[in-house]
Amino acid sequence: MREVLFIVVIYGIDERDSIACRSLRKILGEERYEQDVYVHDNTKNNIFLAGAYNKAYRYAREMGYRRMVIIDDDTEITKEYVAELQEIAAKNEEKVYAPKLADKRGKRLSPFKTHGRVTAFNSGVVIPIKVIEKVGGFSENYPLDYSDYWFFLQLHRQGIEVSEMRSELLHELSINDYKGVTRERYLSLLKAENRFAKEEGGIYPLLYRMKLLCRAVKWTITGHRYTKETWRAAI
Repeated sequence: MREVLFIVVIYGIDERDSIACRSLRKILGEERYEQDVYVHDNTKNNIFLAGAYNKAYRYAREMGYRRMVIIDDDTEITKEYVAELQEIAAKNEEKVYAPKLADKRGKRLSPFKTHGRVTAFNSGVVIPIKVIEKVGGFSENYPLDYSDYWFFLQLHRQGIEVSEMRSELLHELSINDYKGVTRERYLSLLKAENRFAKEEGGIYPLLYRMKLLCRAVKWTITGHRYTKETWRAAI
């Protein structure tokens, strides 16, 4: 049985230009890279990330892999991370592992606690194939934004443990300050945020609306270009 399949989704670049692919090839070696790294070119369908994950998951299951590792194309994998991954692969457990993610300024990004549960960004996350089966794969209701939030909510509901890894990887958020985000992407994000708040249920739709109102007020003061869109979504 094969142990770990790495999935890297690339956008508009050659595989050789992906930081993730280059670092994996260097650390794993050519033979293992060709066998255990699944590269999905999502350039033509870059709003449907969940579909790429599900395609890789089905491939991993068919090929007999025990775990799948999701890696953003601009995440540089380290020797320390791969060594810790080998330790995890030696364990017979259905547990999800998430590395520490930080940006270039050293700001901690993931994993984090939200509403009393552990959530993490997808990059570097180690997921047993049986766990993906239990949660029914990756929700295509969240094709891009909030796919990771939805997945970790399902882990919480299923009582599946999430452990933080010792390893730390560099990661840059594409929507960190919204300044480089297109209007289409921002509207898509608002839609995903709203859908996820409803998915959580209870008081969370109300809390989300309050969060939007605070964002709208702040952006009105600062003159953010997406202020009108935020007010429309909030009211």
